[in-house]
Amino acid sequence: MRRTRIIRKSTLAALSLGTALVASRVGRADDTAPPAPSPASSEMLKTMREKGVLTQEEYDELYRRQAVYEAKQRQEQSLPGWLDNWTVGGDFRLRYDIEDWHKGLITPGDPLVPGVNNVNQNTGTAIQRRDQARIRLRIGAEKELSDGLEVGFRIATSQPYVTGAQTSATGPNNQPADFSTALLADPRSENVTLGNFFAPKSIFLDRAYLRWTPSFAKNLRFTAGKVPNPFVSGNFPDLVVWDPDINPEGVTAEYHFDWLAETFWTDTRFGYFFVNEVGSVNVDPTLNPTFSVIPVLDEHDPYMYAVQQSITAQLFPWLRLGGRAAYYDLLNINTKLAAATMELGNTGDAISQNPLYVLLPQSSRFVTNGKSNGRMQEIAIDGYLTWNGLGDRWQLTPFIQWTFMPNAHTLDESYSAGVTFGTAEFLKLTLMWSHVQANGTIALFTDSDLFDGQTDAKGWYLAAERRLNQSLLLRVAYFASQIQKEPCTVAPPHQVLAYCNGGAFTANPTAFAQYSGTNLSRFRVQIDLLADF
Repeated sequence: MRRTRIIRKSTLAALSLGTALVASRVGRADDTAPPAPSPASSEMLKTMREKGVLTQEEYDELYRRQAVYEAKQRQEQSLPGWLDNWTVGGDFRLRYDIEDWHKGLITPGDPLVPGVNNVNQNTGTAIQRRDQARIRLRIGAEKELSDGLEVGFRIATSQPYVTGAQTSATGPNNQPADFSTALLADPRSENVTLGNFFAPKSIFLDRAYLRWTPSFAKNLRFTAGKVPNPFVSGNFPDLVVWDPDINPEGVTAEYHFDWLAETFWTDTRFGYFFVNEVGSVNVDPTLNPTFSVIPVLDEHDPYMYAVQQSITAQLFPWLRLGGRAAYYDLLNINTKLAAATMELGNTGDAISQNPLYVLLPQSSRFVTNGKSNGRMQEIAIDGYLTWNGLGDRWQLTPFIQWTFMPNAHTLDESYSAGVTFGTAEFLKLTLMWSHVQANGTIALFTDSDLFDGQTDAKGWYLAAERRLNQSLLLRVAYFASQIQKEPCTVAPPHQVLAYCNGGAFTANPTAFAQYSGTNLSRFRVQIDLLADF
């Protein structure tokens, strides 16, 4: 009897330890039945009652206390409604990046020759080898708000970026006009370079969007905001047209249609993007009346629309064919946007009704007057074949791409071809050759690593990657590039527009052409360690 009593007291103490404070606030008389405790607790109490360890009165009391305690714990541990049901993920990348212009490091007193060494006379800088340790962090989340409606966002690292600074002209009061555009973050890169005396690194809102899938059309979806780019597939030729870090801003629509289930299907994509918002124009207060003047003479907002059609056929379990055709139209190009894309390799001829024509002595021949009527068009066609007849480990995917800018009159194409072999779980190899003429693609959007983010170049890309475990990937990539040095001439009346390397609108066309030639002739090695979570 004494032993039974001791067991009963010990058991009561153990079960009551976590519930005493909660039970003290709850009266014995409760008009509503408390929620049941967990199945494990209920079964244990029931067993103890059946074996006589607990009386019925003690059982009822502990049952009630345990139920209230567990309910309180669930309430305290549950997330607020606005935090519930999010799908969260991201990645972190460590990169060691080496760029070498074949001349080694610059030491004090070294003679530097423009056109031979990598000297930018416009900025008064020179570089012949650059080693960078870089990081990239991205964290994103999505949540279903209701049936068919989702909200998503992503934050990512990046660092400031300036473009268009090479263009120069006389502005108000005969002062040099600044055509540069300074951005807080680089649209084409989420990398940040380690250094700067251990300064903290910046985080920006990389994506923020609503996505709606109508209940009456499950294969159709609309996305609005700062959206994931629907026009990239992950194939390497995408790099010529789009930097994978670019997330456009506007509205997209995507429609998937299965012509023959799991055998033949098509995807149609459309996008309308806000490229820039021009808040004001420049004026000269000394003029009476005041007139708009360079560098910003017109207040139209640049925008772009795009459409893409893809076709995929799974002919056999071991053979897939795919192809895409896309059309991009960039309109209302103003002087600053023209300066930015021309600094990256496009010539004046790449932009119909180039607003920078107003700076030329021959501008009377063109009806632009600096208005934001500039336009760039691009057609991109690519295809691939995937064969895995010997298993995924030996998967082989050759690919090709051709791009064309129909509004340009010279140097208006690009060609890319290559192959990927294997998978990252074992070993994946990629080899690509690209030949991007000066006006072969819209330079503002091309990949910032391939040819240093410029056009008018050609070269090789080679990469090997292997997944070390479920969350960790190792990649080593090698770039070798050079400027094309192709003649840049067309017949009148466009002759004056076709200066290579944007030379017609730079402060020193000869110096800038020399710099472009040496800057693009280099090799680059990137070693990446990528962690997914």
